[in-house]
Formats: sequence, C-alpha cells, structure tokens
Amino acid sequence: MPGPFKAEIGAVGQYKSIVDDHVLSGDGCDLYTAAPYIRYGLAENLAVFGDVPFVQNKPSNGDTQQGLGDVEVGAELVVFQDIFGYPFIIPHAEVSFGTGDEDKGLGNGKTLCTVGVSVAR
Repeated sequence: MPGPFKAEIGAVGQYKSIVDDHVLSGDGCDLYTAAPYIRYGLAENLAVFGDVPFVQNKPSNGDTQQGLGDVEVGAELVVFQDIFGYPFIIPHAEVSFGTGDEDKGLGNGKTLCTVGVSVAR
C-alpha cells in the first residue's frame, strides 16, 4: 500500500493463450495486455486505483485487433496485516467499464462490478 497521500505508478503486462478446444466456437486466440495504473493512498490502510489497458487480440482465425481495453477503478482496504507483512486480509472492490470493443475481443462490452477479499498467511 502506498502511504497516506502518496501515489504508486506502474504497469502490468499479461499474456493469455486460449486454445481452440476450450472455446465453443472453436476459435481460440492469444491476448496481450499492457495496463499502466495508478494507486493512491487515502489513509494508512486505504487506497484507490485505476488502470487503462491496451489490448491486442490475435485470433486463430481472422485479423489481429488492438486498442483500448476495459478501464477499471477500485479501492482496497487493509483490514489486518502482521508487522512483517504476512498474514493479511484485504477486501477490495472494482468497477470495470465497457470501454473495450467487444466485437473485436478487446473488452466485455458491459460495466462489471467485482468485490472480493485477498487473504494470505
């Protein structure tokens, strides 16, 4: 977590290979994602974040598509953390906006809300 009123800026990369056998239509793809993000500490144990992904979709059959993915914003709250960093409990919530083109395989085409808890020991 960034400290109170401090920002963390970074980028996350991801690669997914979806084989043809795992898709009902039989058309798999390779998805490449690069997402710059910012996380800002509102308090010692509370942070908000946002990311803007760039997606490249290389389908087995068809043309490669690339562009903006689904933009996400959210918050994380550290409810418990040991002095050495583990164990911890962090509830989090995020909203993913349907900014990526669903027809090109760059996003979901819908606004989605996700709520969860990360736990480690």
